Amino acid sequence: MLGGVRPPSSSLLPSALAVATLLGGASSALAQTSSPPPQVASSPPSAEAAAPPAEAPLPLLGLMLDVGLPDGIGVAGVVRPLPWLRLNGGLVTNTVGVGLRAGASFAPFRGFVTPSLNADVGRYFKADYSKLPERFGADPGTAEATLKDVGYTFASASLGLELGSQRGFSFFLRGGLSYWDFSPANAEPALRDAANDPTLEVAPVSLRFSSPSFKLGFTLFL
Repeated sequence: MLGGVRPPSSSLLPSALAVATLLGGASSALAQTSSPPPQVASSPPSAEAAAPPAEAPLPLLGLMLDVGLPDGIGVAGVVRPLPWLRLNGGLVTNTVGVGLRAGASFAPFRGFVTPSLNADVGRYFKADYSKLPERFGADPGTAEATLKDVGYTFASASLGLELGSQRGFSFFLRGGLSYWDFSPANAEPALRDAANDPTLEVAPVSLRFSSPSFKLGFTLFL
């Protein structure tokens, strides 16, 4: 023993080592706690999930039934090649003769109330209209022969409103202007009587005039 200083006892060494070990573990735990948590990379949303659901296409085919002037009663098939365009074609009758009709409708705005721009053209085959004046209580007179073999062509342009679904059933009302072209086969007797000249020679006659037109009916898309 030198200078009265005692060397450290060997029994204190294990305690000192235990304390150092505890301090080292605590500092490591604090370091791990202070470090930021690992970030998990998130994948961007797919284009299919972000895009809104696509609207179902409008039906392509349909049927149309209508009545009006000059068409008479018509039934037609309808094809919609574009959302704003409808084409139709079918048969018409005026209760005396029958004919064919074709048309197109333009409807750029669609909803429960849909405006439309429409065009139609048709041809009635020649038929016997000689009994038509009697239906209205008139005497056909010399015009009876003229009315025995008559056909006519018509064309119409109209504005319309449609009420209902563009995918199912809709009702429509249209109004506009029509052009008529009559071609009577035998107009000579009536013209000779009107001119009071039995020797009058008459070339083939075609009567043309215009009138208001209207039509109401419905369309059913399948």
